Amino acid sequence: MYDDIIPYINNKGEIAVLKAQSKNIKKDIPVFIIFLAFSFGLLYICTASSPRYAINPWNDANAFFTMGRAMANGATLYKDIFEQKGPLLYLIHAAASLISDTSFFGVYVMQSVSLSVTAFAAYKISALYLNTGWSVFSSVLTCFITVNSGCYYYGDTAEEFCLPLLMASLYFFCAYFKNTQQNSIGKPAFFVVGFFAGCVAMIKFTLIGFWFAWAAYISLYTWIAKKDFKKAAI
Repeated sequence: MYDDIIPYINNKGEIAVLKAQSKNIKKDIPVFIIFLAFSFGLLYICTASSPRYAINPWNDANAFFTMGRAMANGATLYKDIFEQKGPLLYLIHAAASLISDTSFFGVYVMQSVSLSVTAFAAYKISALYLNTGWSVFSSVLTCFITVNSGCYYYGDTAEEFCLPLLMASLYFFCAYFKNTQQNSIGKPAFFVVGFFAGCVAMIKFTLIGFWFAWAAYISLYTWIAKKDFKKAAI
């Protein structure tokens, strides 16, 4: 699976870019749609942003949405209006305010999309080691545990929007170590994961420690196990 989508440098030093097989794409699209519908259904009950509830009583969620609405209406962040999280979080809420400026319905939509990406990434990680049935089950279980944990609170947390980026980065990590015959994880993969790390830094910078560990572990593995200091340093 990983060989189908991750660019790599082969043993001859030639750069090769492998495209996803059409059958894998056709298989993944309905799975993602199922996860999207599942996420909307699960969060209809498990987040206070849901139209099932009259209000979202959590202070942070209201602060984020206020920042997003102000941003959508032309206010300058950290000058005209201030809250301590990163600008990408407010951009997400600004987009949510374009769906509904007077309710949390737009936030509910954004949360559902975020959870569906998390579920899909969990599915792809599991699919590296398990069959389709168990992969779907494990990703559904991951979602249930996430939204029922104490730290989830009323929903609409900064961590909630960082989770799909973390899970996607974890997929690249697991996929590489599933196929260690490759000489390199590939520059495109590093670029994508670095982009994810940047996004997280723009949401809540205290969460980017995972990406430092991600890069350090692969560099040390390349240096020590594959004895390639030059590539590890780069």
